[in-house]
Amino acid sequence: MEYLGTFPAGFTELVKRLIERDTSLQKFLFYDESVIALRSERPLTRLPYLKHLYPLIAWGRAKDLQSAYQLVLHTSFQEALASSAEPNARRSFVVRLFIEGKPAPIIRELHEKLEKAIMEVLGGRPNSERPDLELQLHLRKNQQCYLIVQKGKRSEEELPAGTLPPYLCRLLLELSNPQRDDIFLDPFMGSAALPLERARMGPYQMIFAGDIKT
Repeated sequence: MEYLGTFPAGFTELVKRLIERDTSLQKFLFYDESVIALRSERPLTRLPYLKHLYPLIAWGRAKDLQSAYQLVLHTSFQEALASSAEPNARRSFVVRLFIEGKPAPIIRELHEKLEKAIMEVLGGRPNSERPDLELQLHLRKNQQCYLIVQKGKRSEEELPAGTLPPYLCRLLLELSNPQRDDIFLDPFMGSAALPLERARMGPYQMIFAGDIKT
């Protein structure tokens, strides 16, 4: 299966090494400063150092939204889309467009063609209010284009102000080359995001963490 992961800018080489270590990687399809696409022999659900991990339905190069639509419409994406949905289930869906991560207007004629092609696979109808699946067509400044699928509405844990998200903690900890005999010290732990993530990673010898407020 093919997947697309997102991560904070600047960690590309580290993320590549971690994916090679942790997955049944067949090959990297493409990557840049904050996204990476890969083909895996086994299904993936999440990787702790990625912000998001999506099934990748179609991908290629496109210079603008019109050519992005055309790329997907002329790609055999149906099999990949069918494998990401529950079998024999009629799924409602919505297709949203993004340029450099920001919402973009649709091209109605091409959008309707894409929706029709998706309906033939999913059996359901477009529903922008409460879709079972959200398909996102992205176009980036390097002309990389891809279609990903998100199941239902993504809910993200709301973190206290100033707290590092778990995926960023994992990336920072992986940079330290953790070992099983580590003595981990965090004298300014704040919300304890880093020591808690180090504990989840295991194994280690000891973790010391504290703060003036604790």
